[in-house]
Order: sequence, then structure tokens, then C-alpha cells
Amino acid sequence: AGTKARFRQDAEVQTQPAARAEDQRRMMLVAKTGLPFVPPPEPAKSAAGGVEKKSLTFHEAAMSFLDLHGSTRLKPSTTRSYRDVLKARLTPNIGHLSVDQITPIVIRELDGKLVARGLKASSRSQVQCLIRSTLRHAKESGFLESLPEFPRLPKPGATIQHVLTSEDVTRILLATPAPHRLALEIAAYTGLRAGEVRGLKWADVDLERGIIVVRRSRSYGIEAAPKSGHERAVPIHPKLRALFSNSAKRPKQAYVTGPSDGEPWGQNAVRQAFRSACRRTGLEGFRLHDLRHAFVTELFRSGASAPVVQKLAGHQHLTTTQRYAHTVLPDLTAAVLKLSW
Repeated sequence: AGTKARFRQDAEVQTQPAARAEDQRRMMLVAKTGLPFVPPPEPAKSAAGGVEKKSLTFHEAAMSFLDLHGSTRLKPSTTRSYRDVLKARLTPNIGHLSVDQITPIVIRELDGKLVARGLKASSRSQVQCLIRSTLRHAKESGFLESLPEFPRLPKPGATIQHVLTSEDVTRILLATPAPHRLALEIAAYTGLRAGEVRGLKWADVDLERGIIVVRRSRSYGIEAAPKSGHERAVPIHPKLRALFSNSAKRPKQAYVTGPSDGEPWGQNAVRQAFRSACRRTGLEGFRLHDLRHAFVTELFRSGASAPVVQKLAGHQHLTTTQRYAHTVLPDLTAAVLKLSW
């Protein structure tokens, strides 16, 4: 007790707020365990004095993975989602199995059960991603000699998307009360993700250069780097410039949108405001993220190139941007009407 020790680890976070959150997490671990990290369980010793390989259940391995990497390698929203997946999908089915019992057959059988329950390909893919990460963590920790041959991730089929039109967006904004409207206007005219809207501060608004610098995302009260891991600049739309006209008078570290001056929105406040506005306008079946879809789709319709849209949307891979270039029903109808025969 009272012995000082130096701990060093390569940085796995890219922003100062995320570094502060990680520092707090490490200090809590030191207070509880005396170590700034979660060590893997030590192998048990046999009666002969040799090391006996201890089995590790999948649930234990998954919890170890999330505790160790949840605040460093993963986004807060991803960590939260993975914990929900573990509780609802994995622990009841394969949580009791040791990590070396998770074979390709076991994974395929689990996927078959999820198909029978009507889970979409995207949800099943998330389950398999957590299985892969957990088993890789078990191998790194010495509880698994080799990784199984993972089945291919489920691929969602292409669908005809019903995307919000510019008229729909205008109706939604007009139906949104003033406290929430600015957040929805920022999402619509910049394509920022919900977490990026919540994390936007006045220091990120540069009226002189006419840009918004997206530096952080805020989810479940935790700030981290944007999903791509990189900052990006988005030009300020003319409709937003007037709303930002008093930005010079605002404290730089205050949040742009929130329930009170300078305070950020909670996790679900803006999403609920969007749903309420949709109900008022008779637009059902849309999500807050569809404002981002509409932003990207309108960029393509206006003739913007895929690399330009990629930069504005903050996509790490161009293939992601191309998936947002929805072929919607009005586009199909317009193409057919242009036939000359």
C-alpha cells in the first residue's frame, strides 16, 4: 500500500474530453483494484504444481472485453448497444459455453435462431461482430489457442428507401417547438449525426470562415471523437447563418443546442422531438437519422460527387457514402417518364 508505480499505455482516444473520461475510469479502477486496467483471470495451478488452463465462459470473456475496451476502442453508443446484445441475445444462448466451445457450427445455429425470431440482417451482424471481438480478446488473454473460422456476416438486402424530401423536412422543422428546432435544423442542413449535434459547441462555429468544425460526439453523457475518428469541416448553410449570428456573444465551451443556455440535450430529447413533429405532420416511419439521409441524398441529387459527399458526411469509407445514394421511388418514376417511345 502506498507504493508508487508508473503505468504507460499508447493513446486509444483522440480528444481531450475522451481522455478525461478515460482518466477518470482508470482512477476508479486504481481505487477498486490497485491497478489502472482490468487484468485477465490468472490460470489456476494443478496439484502437481503446473499451470492448469482455466476455462473461461463466453459471458465472462465478453464482459472482460467490454470492461477493458468499452471506453477506449468503442464509442459509448456501441458499448451500450453491445451490452444490450450480450444480455438479450448471447448470454441466454451461448453465455454458459467456454470460449473454446464457440465453433462455427455454434455460431451458425445461433444465427438460425435469430433468423427464426425475425431479426434483421443488420441486427444479426451486430451479434456476430460482438462474438468475433470477444473471441479475439479471449485469444489475446491466453484463454483460446486459435480462433474459429468465422461465418460471413449477414448482408442486408437492397431496399427501395422512402427518403424525406425537402418539403417534408420543412414541414417537420415548422412543426418543431423552438427549444428543439435548432438541433433539427443543424441536423438537416449539415448532415451531422445526433451525437455530433448534441456535442456541438460555439467554439466549433466559425462564422468568419463560414464553417462548422465537427470535433466530437456526445452519447449517454460521454464525449468522444466522431464516428470516423477524424474532425471534419461542414460549410454553414445560409439558413443557419442567421441562427448563428449571435455566436460571438456565447461562451466558447457552451453547447449550441440544449434545454437551457449552454447545457447539452439528453440522449433521447431531440429524437423524441423529431418523432412528435412527424406525428403532427402525418409523416410516420421516419427516424431522426433520416435527416442525415435526406442531407446526403439531396447532395447527390444536386450533382455533388461521391468523394465530396464523403467528406461532408464524415464517412470513413467511400462505399458507405455510396450506400446513402438511395435510389428512391420518385427517381425511378422520373427516369421512366423521360422515355421517348
